Amino acid sequence: MQALALLWILALAASPPPTARTSIVARLDPAIHRIEATAAVSLDGEGGAAPVFEISARLAVTEALCDGERVAFEVAPSEGDPLLSRLTLRPGSRAPKRCSIRYAGEIHDPPSVASFSRETIADQTTGTIEPSGVFLSPDSGWYPRASRSPASFRLDVALPAGWDAVAEGSERGREPGSSGVRLVFETIHPTDGLHLVAGPWRRVENDHKGVKVATFLYPDDADLGASYLAGVVRYLDLYSEWLGAYPYDRFSVVENFFATGYGMAGFTVLGQDVLRLPFIVHTSLGHEVAHNWFGNGVFVDETGGNWCEGLTTFVADYHYRRQEGHDAAAEYRREVCRDYTNYVSEAGRDFPLSEFTERTTAATRAVGYGKTMMVFHMLERRLGRERFDRVLRRVFRENLGKKASWDTWREAFSKGAGEDLGWFFDQWLQKPGAPLLAISEFSVREIAEGRDPAFEVQGALVQKGGAWRIDVPLVLEGEGRAERISVELKDGSTPVRVRLPFRPSVLKVDPDQEVFRRLDAMEIPPVLSRVLGDPRALVVVDDTASAPVVAAYRDLAGTLTQSGMGEVVLASRLTREALAGRNVFLLGLPSGPLFRDLLLGLPLEVKLDKDGFTASERRFEEPGAAIAAVGRLADPSKVAALFWGLSADAVLAAGGKLVHYGKYSYLAFVDGRNQIKGVAKTDGGPLRLEFR
Repeated sequence: MQALALLWILALAASPPPTARTSIVARLDPAIHRIEATAAVSLDGEGGAAPVFEISARLAVTEALCDGERVAFEVAPSEGDPLLSRLTLRPGSRAPKRCSIRYAGEIHDPPSVASFSRETIADQTTGTIEPSGVFLSPDSGWYPRASRSPASFRLDVALPAGWDAVAEGSERGREPGSSGVRLVFETIHPTDGLHLVAGPWRRVENDHKGVKVATFLYPDDADLGASYLAGVVRYLDLYSEWLGAYPYDRFSVVENFFATGYGMAGFTVLGQDVLRLPFIVHTSLGHEVAHNWFGNGVFVDETGGNWCEGLTTFVADYHYRRQEGHDAAAEYRREVCRDYTNYVSEAGRDFPLSEFTERTTAATRAVGYGKTMMVFHMLERRLGRERFDRVLRRVFRENLGKKASWDTWREAFSKGAGEDLGWFFDQWLQKPGAPLLAISEFSVREIAEGRDPAFEVQGALVQKGGAWRIDVPLVLEGEGRAERISVELKDGSTPVRVRLPFRPSVLKVDPDQEVFRRLDAMEIPPVLSRVLGDPRALVVVDDTASAPVVAAYRDLAGTLTQSGMGEVVLASRLTREALAGRNVFLLGLPSGPLFRDLLLGLPLEVKLDKDGFTASERRFEEPGAAIAAVGRLADPSKVAALFWGLSADAVLAAGGKLVHYGKYSYLAFVDGRNQIKGVAKTDGGPLRLEFR
């Protein structure tokens, strides 16, 4: 890399452009986890006479200059993060305008567990330099930071031959050579930090309406590029028309060497296992593209909570289901409320939205993503779609490159609605929990009202565990007709009286899940999240199977309980008393009356026998087959789940994927690939009443 090293030294010595708040010249040697760099930071006097920076504790600072003069400096441990150091420069009595810091060292902190799913998140690393790839986030301290406010950046980075890199900003230059490659990036808009991701990828890029659309994939996955490029184009067009012009000049899909699902300004970083999932192009990819409007376009002021994950879920994941039709949208909202009810199953797991910063567990996801998504849905119901969309566009337009808080949205939606919505935001942001509804003493009677028959329905809607101000839809059906009304609840019990020109036979309360609320057990079909979200679930390992199969089940049990879910017990030691009042996850198919009783409530679509199983009338007997199914126990508030593989390979191939399928009641796999999935039906539970 001699020629490249010379280029790097010249770049290091050059005066960086004054337009960039932070300008970095770096050289990386992934084989030995090493970085050598110089960062020049414009302060304009903001740091005072002794400017302070955060930098990785793994890096050694060798020189500091302020306004071109060498200065003394001190390095001390950071008070807030053991992986960071506090770097203080001592330029004298005058506050410097620009400081330059030279540093070097090894950044080697690979994640210990590589698992990432809708319900769980991998052990995270803020940064690591590996022979297989580089991932450096701003929080790793790979460059010195004097402030966490949005700023402009310029990066000049040198890498080994055959490598490529992606960072925030436009790619201003790329010089490949036999000894290495040099790339230059410069941000278009201020950003709240600079990521550097690099690897020995194959790059494919196209132009779409002036935007470079690219994939950076390892050779083994190069064939996935076409579908991802097409997906990006589709999402760019969708959001540009809906929310405003795309704020960057490129969007790249970057394959990571460990499990991630991150979105940055102008690119997304997806781990190999995530990238290969067939549904990612149709769901998660769009979510990450949408973040370029909210999250990486308009930044998040988290002092009052992180709003952007829920909003991005609204404009992406939920929106795609809404495009499928009314029923699909309603089912998505039900899934959100099921997840909240199942994963936030204990009071200690709940918290107000004002405290959400990021998801670390299924419970934090259910609150920070799901509950927030429903808050935006309820705002859309209140304003109407046209006025709601105008607010989204205005907030994006007025806050691009700036930080926005929940107060920004409070003011914008109040203005858009023509009313003060402070009560709405106070309730949903500051108060933990969710409404829990019940009906009380509903009846119907015929009343005299002129010549035509008329009927009156009376009763009360009850809120258990605290009162919320909510608009609850009611549907009354009968004689082939339907009446839809909305009732505003403010108190623990609200009387309802409705006059109808027909005799109703059925009352349904919030049948399309328009309101975010905790669900009654009988409203929720038996699904995997009932056990995956229960910290008291009993995970039973079949230790009567062959040794390789038992070992596979033990590994799976360890994975399932790693995030604090459940207790593991061997089937040979299980007692009926241990099952009392608990959800059960049975890994394997041991014999005996105790286990037969557990499986009596499995969905009708699933049949088991000694040779294999049937799911949705399809027969499975091949060694790579595996079945997962969930059914109610005698106590309808509890469930029993089964996962059974016909070989150790089947268990290993499919078991690790179960966390991706928490919303389903039954699943069939062959060689780890899902073949069948479905959700058991419910009768609506106690919020559906048939009049007699």
